[in-house]
Formats: sequence, C-alpha cells, structure tokens
Amino acid sequence: MTTLPSDPRFAGTDLGRMTSKTEMKIPFARPSFTERDLDDILSNMKRVLVSGWLTSGKNVETFEKKFSEFIGSKEAVAVNSCTAALHSMLVSLGIKSVDEVIVPSNTFVATANAALYTGAKPVFADSDIPIRSTYPRKMLKRK
Repeated sequence: MTTLPSDPRFAGTDLGRMTSKTEMKIPFARPSFTERDLDDILSNMKRVLVSGWLTSGKNVETFEKKFSEFIGSKEAVAVNSCTAALHSMLVSLGIKSVDEVIVPSNTFVATANAALYTGAKPVFADSDIPIRSTYPRKMLKRK
C-alpha cells in the first residue's frame, strides 16, 4: 500500500494516515451533552411542543430577545433554516444580480442557492487546509 506524501501539519490526524487506497471521509460533529444539559434541552422541547407554538409566538420572541442581547445587537430574527438565514443576510447587504458571492466549494447546496435567490452569481472557492478558510488575496487576483 502506497502512502501519500507526509505533511507534518497532518501528523496524528485521519488525513495524515491516508493512503492512496483510503477514501477520505469528513465526519460530522458528534453532539456531546451532560446529563443536566440533556434534561434542560428535553424539558424545554416539551414546553415548546405542549404550548402549540412551534415556529412562532412567545418562545420565538423570547429566543430573539435573548439572542440579540447575547450578540449585542438591537434586534434578531429567527428563521426556519440556514438557507433562509443566508438569503436574508445577502438581501440585507444589498446583494443583487450584478454581484458575485464567494461560497466554499465543500458545502451544502443551500449556500450557493442563497446567492442564486438574490440573482447573484455564486463563485466557488476551495479552502486552504492550514487556515481552514479561503485566501482573500487569491479571491482578489481571480479577475
């Protein structure tokens, strides 16, 4: 079995142990809760479900208020999905059909769709492993 070139940045990681016959798998995060956290989560879920107000009402208003206080903003708006959140953010920034929106190439389709909903063009960018993000300078040189 041939191993891939070693890179000290990946020593001890799954990527560092990959071989040419290894299929790379990107794992999802495994949730971890204390027993107390789990009790709080389940009791709050039950309270919301029993209230009859799953997607609006007092619970959502309370969440929006507490969240806006937590992040230090005047307001916050709860939405039903990340797609709706991304779309709302782009609209609030004034993104239109003449714009391009840089999106990660390894993402869920909703990331690019949010740009398309505004009429903008999604531009896919690879991430750089050491910084776990795109290189802004590379984006500027693209044109």
